[in-house]
Amino acid sequence: MKLAVLDQSPIVEGGTAAGANRETLELARHCGGLGYHRYWLAEHHNAVGLAGTAPEILIGRVASLTRHMRIGPGGVILNHYSALEVAESFRMLETLHPGRIDLGLGRAPGSARPPAPSAPRARASTSAPSPTASPTCWASSRDPEQPSTQLARRAMK
Repeated sequence: MKLAVLDQSPIVEGGTAAGANRETLELARHCGGLGYHRYWLAEHHNAVGLAGTAPEILIGRVASLTRHMRIGPGGVILNHYSALEVAESFRMLETLHPGRIDLGLGRAPGSARPPAPSAPRARASTSAPSPTASPTCWASSRDPEQPSTQLARRAMK
């Protein structure tokens, strides 16, 4: 059986966001030592009791503190980010921690906001994917043997 954790980085009563992040790192280290398969970091915005506003930053730290667990966001809220930014961030994480980074994609409940554009129009290239393309399109537009392309393939499954 493969066990996983979805960590929302809760801020305990009287605690701080910094304390909640330290507890997240300690829990991840402990779960890694127990042989857990995957560690998901939740993304929450404007939530008073939750410190997990930028899982893409914590993912690298959690991956560096553990050896074998797969690490990823519970769901990158695509309404808040450009596809290019997501793809490049996760491509970098994958190069630093090969075969251990997952990419969960999501949409905030109740949000009617369209996805953020991937790149400023002035920087868009005719050979690049559409500015509103999915992160997997940006990540997979490279050599099929590159880890980033393999990451994109796993994300699309």
